[in-house]
Amino acid sequence: MKQTHPLVYFFLGVGAGIAAGLLWAPGAGEDTRSMLRSKARDGGKTVQRAAQNVRDSVQDAMERGAKSVERGMDQADAAVASGHKAATAAVRSAVKTVNEATS
Repeated sequence: MKQTHPLVYFFLGVGAGIAAGLLWAPGAGEDTRSMLRSKARDGGKTVQRAAQNVRDSVQDAMERGAKSVERGMDQADAAVASGHKAATAAVRSAVKTVNEATS
C-alpha cells in the first residue's frame, strides 16, 4: 500500500486555510484581491531569493570541488614524476652494477 507524503497534507491544509480566509475575509473584494496579489509578489520574491541562494551555494561547491580535483591532479603528477625519477635512478644503478660485474 503506497503511503502519502506528509507534504501533501501540509499543502492541502494551506489550501484549505486560504479558501477559508477568502470565504470569511472581512475586507472588500478588491482589498482582498490587492492583498493577495501583494502576498503573492512577496512570496515570489522570497522564492527567488531562496533559489538564488541555492544557485550560489551550488556554484561555490562546484568551484571548491574543481579546486580539490586540480590539487589532486597536481599531487598525482608530482607522484608520477617522483616515481619516474626513482625508477630511472634504479635502472641506472642496475646497469652500472651489471657493467661492473661483467667487466
